[in-house]
Amino acid sequence: MKENKFFIAENVIELIFGIGASIVIIGALMKITYMNFGPLTADFMLTFGLLTEAVIFTIAGVRGYVLLKDNNVKADATDVSDVSKEANELKLAYQNATTKLTSLGKNLSKVVDSTSAIDIPSDISSNMATLNENVSKTSKALDVLEKAYVNTEKAVATEPAAHEKVVENMNQLQSELSNLKKTVASLNAKYAEVLGAMKK
Repeated sequence: MKENKFFIAENVIELIFGIGASIVIIGALMKITYMNFGPLTADFMLTFGLLTEAVIFTIAGVRGYVLLKDNNVKADATDVSDVSKEANELKLAYQNATTKLTSLGKNLSKVVDSTSAIDIPSDISSNMATLNENVSKTSKALDVLEKAYVNTEKAVATEPAAHEKVVENMNQLQSELSNLKKTVASLNAKYAEVLGAMKK
């Protein structure tokens, strides 16, 4: 936009202001002291100075009107530009939010579809309960069998050396029983993990 310019430069207006004020001061001084400089009387100097100041104030007012009018137009244009910029930013933010919401909706749909594809048998709870009961019974049976083995080993150990073969066989049985107990313990742990996963 083309900037308006006043026809009188600012430094010239300042100079005229100073000269007019000086004339007014001199005229006032002459009026107070009753001094005259030939045809330049105190009344003439005072009147001339005041008229000069009046003209200068008029010029200053016109100049201010022209320049402020131009500034107001520029300010209005700037305001319109700012509003347009904010509107564009708001539009972009709305479009971005809409895109993200659409993407989120698609992802949720995929999750729902994946979840619905998981097939859990309806009787899994009863089957797991039966498995737990059987594991518990097996563990108790192993404890009873181990106690019987210990008692038998003690009795055989008091007999003659002819029974050493029986003791050896009992030791092998003890090893097998230990392995079996470890297997049952491992099965119990896996069963607990399965139940925990189902409850989540």
